[in-house]
Amino acid sequence: GIPEGAALGLQEGVARYLRWDDERAKERILSGGVWSGKKRLLDPSVPVAGALLTVYHDGKKRALHTPLDPEWILYRDDSLLVVYKPPGWAVHPTPIDKGSLLTALREAFPEESLLPGNRIDLEAHGLVFFPRSRKGAELFNLLIRGRKIEKVYLALTPHMANPPGRFRFTDSLEGQEAETWGRYLGETAQGSLFEVKIGTGRFHQIRKHFALNLSPLLGERKYGGGAPSGGELGLLCYRYRWAYPGSAEFRDVSYLPPELEEWKTLLRMKDEG
Repeated sequence: GIPEGAALGLQEGVARYLRWDDERAKERILSGGVWSGKKRLLDPSVPVAGALLTVYHDGKKRALHTPLDPEWILYRDDSLLVVYKPPGWAVHPTPIDKGSLLTALREAFPEESLLPGNRIDLEAHGLVFFPRSRKGAELFNLLIRGRKIEKVYLALTPHMANPPGRFRFTDSLEGQEAETWGRYLGETAQGSLFEVKIGTGRFHQIRKHFALNLSPLLGERKYGGGAPSGGELGLLCYRYRWAYPGSAEFRDVSYLPPELEEWKTLLRMKDEG
């Protein structure tokens, strides 16, 4: 990972993660072969810590991630690691795209035997579990099968005139029962904010239930076409709470990125009120 307070430049990031020398990395940047989203990056010195980059080389497109921010490592015990995933990062590598949060973690902690845990949507952001061993994976799967992990999300829609104070959706999805419930927190500069919990874990459950019952999420492109939000989906998995089998002690891990201070304020006001 990057030392605290350090800045990683684009040239250094491309060179490090493609194992190129500095001159080759600089040449590829200046020739227009490095992109962040829809923006071409032409300044080799621009800071890119935490960015998702796409590099075109040898006629092929390759996505890579710059190193982890140490603050994204939120919880660690003998069995599990909990890490924040930014929007645009894949959780696990695929045969087509090897860049992922798991790949970056393995590069940052080569001494670890990290294994895939749960997934969250590519466009969303939030907390992800990574078992630290085979035994940890077995324990994690036990927690998942028993629905012993409480997951709490924040969902953002375009501004709503009359948002419900509380809600519960039970529409079946793909022929399976699904339950989503939560509460309205307030208005942000971007839209209406809701705290959401789920009783089941169906594919895109929150996104589908919101599109069916309230409004597509901000930035939603698949279910109903919500207002754009710079390519980022208005969905954050911000809190996990669980207890291991045989233990009465609950672990409680939560995280909101620094730029979401307005969301933190609304959460605090609702809890205090």
